Amino acid sequence: MQLHFLEMSKNCLIFFSSSPTRWEILTGNIDGSLNSTSQTRCSARIDAVKPIAQKLPGILKSLRDVEQKLDNSAESKTDLKALKKYFSSFKALILLATWFKILQAIDYRSKVLQSHDSTIDEEQRNLQSLVENLKHLRNNWDAIYNEACFVAEELNITPQLKESRAISRELRGSSEEHKKAQAVSQFKIDVFLPIIDNVIAGIDRRFQSIYEINNKFNFLWQYPNLSETELSKKASTFADVYKDDISSEFTEEILFLKSIHTANLKEPSKPGEISKPLGPLAILNKLNALNLLNLFPNVSIALRIFLTLPVGVATAERSFSKLKLIKSYLRSSIGQERLNSLTSLSIESDIAENLNYEHVIESFADAKARKAFIK
Repeated sequence: MQLHFLEMSKNCLIFFSSSPTRWEILTGNIDGSLNSTSQTRCSARIDAVKPIAQKLPGILKSLRDVEQKLDNSAESKTDLKALKKYFSSFKALILLATWFKILQAIDYRSKVLQSHDSTIDEEQRNLQSLVENLKHLRNNWDAIYNEACFVAEELNITPQLKESRAISRELRGSSEEHKKAQAVSQFKIDVFLPIIDNVIAGIDRRFQSIYEINNKFNFLWQYPNLSETELSKKASTFADVYKDDISSEFTEEILFLKSIHTANLKEPSKPGEISKPLGPLAILNKLNALNLLNLFPNVSIALRIFLTLPVGVATAERSFSKLKLIKSYLRSSIGQERLNSLTSLSIESDIAENLNYEHVIESFADAKARKAFIK
């Protein structure tokens, strides 16, 4: 039942989109259209659930119009009856409110991370905030239930959940109010709580590697709050893992950076105001602005490794999208080196547009110049 709502949302789109006449009826009753769901992209799921949450009265009217105005086949009548029964139920209203709030919270975090050049530490903070929001939603069942009751009243739907057969047998002879309360409690335990628990568990499981990476690198910007013993231990462990990229002097560098942090890197704050800790990008920019990169080469390399780690898979997906545009059938014989160069120029078009082409041409000419010194 937890994913049944998303499946019914998909079936609703299939039912209307499979016939131009039905689609015309739907678009005449709602301002917009329905969207398909996705097994992997949460943004597609919120796009599928949002129109149903906002246009449910129009969708129910469209189902009634299709039933009354069109000559439907036996299969269409079966699908129509199932959709009409499901979306006219109080259970669907509760699931609609629940899934909409879950997917909206996920979509907001996704858009925040995509709106700027985020780093993994920012991603972890956003994920922790998302999990806290979902836990708050988990403890806010009464608000979800009251919202569904309000919508049910607007749509003339009876705000009542059907109790299971086992509960029905146990409650024989009980009052109707007691049966209703027991059915609501059972729905919360069997459906509402497992939905949110599974989403939270899925987030933790999917982004476990993000937490591990952040814990491995976070001493690079949290060093002001660490003791020298703890900092040395973390730095030594890090140097062993990345021994091909940084030298054995890394531990001494990070300890020296800690000793000069307050005097050189700490942001000045107003009286009575708590200064904000610097993040990895801010520390690297500070070192660069103070011309200290040569003094801390290994720290600089470690920060660069962390900052170049991708937050999501958007970069890889963008590469394949650009590759499809560049390597058309007219360029089927293009070489790998040229293809890589064209793809890089296309992906990093913002940087390419600001290049000084005269300087690039001069550098290219100097590199390719064939000069022979005559004695």
